[in-house]
Amino acid sequence: MKTSTIQRTPGLLTGLLLAGLCAHTAHARAKFTEEIHQTYPITADGRISLDNVNSAVGIAVWDRAEVKLDAVKRAKEKEHLEAVKIEIEAKPDRLQVHTKYPESKGWFGRHRENSVSVDYTLTVPRSARLDPVSTVNGTLEIDGVRGKVQASTVNGALKARGLVAETQLSSVNGGLSIHLAKSAEKE
Repeated sequence: MKTSTIQRTPGLLTGLLLAGLCAHTAHARAKFTEEIHQTYPITADGRISLDNVNSAVGIAVWDRAEVKLDAVKRAKEKEHLEAVKIEIEAKPDRLQVHTKYPESKGWFGRHRENSVSVDYTLTVPRSARLDPVSTVNGTLEIDGVRGKVQASTVNGALKARGLVAETQLSSVNGGLSIHLAKSAEKE
């Protein structure tokens, strides 16, 4: 088991474009899909948290005081798709996204026969704080966030670009690709 951690105190920023989410092998086997596209108002420096299992998470920035959440659920069986819930708690200064799987009958808190995955793409205010964002068995990509970032993966790669504030990133059994910003000056 390989564990990697990087911490960075306040630094400087330039942003890059968010790379596409990695394709998951479960996607090829999925017969059923459900898409969610929502926008939530939030303060420019609002806190965003998300937890997920078995899928990718991508986070990019924009100059709006709102979070755009795009989620795609995929499954081999319709009942598996319906059993996984996305719970969202939205407040003016905080957005929490929790992926809730059915109670476990198998390894690692999941039904062995459950085929569902949920990919997320979030577009957040540039100064938002990620507090925390985590995924298991999926890639996590973060691009251009100027606020504090706390993010982690287990069995997935973590890719971050253009981060500027205090940052805590960790990956267990996954690679880290980090390109920190040089300047926090307004462009």
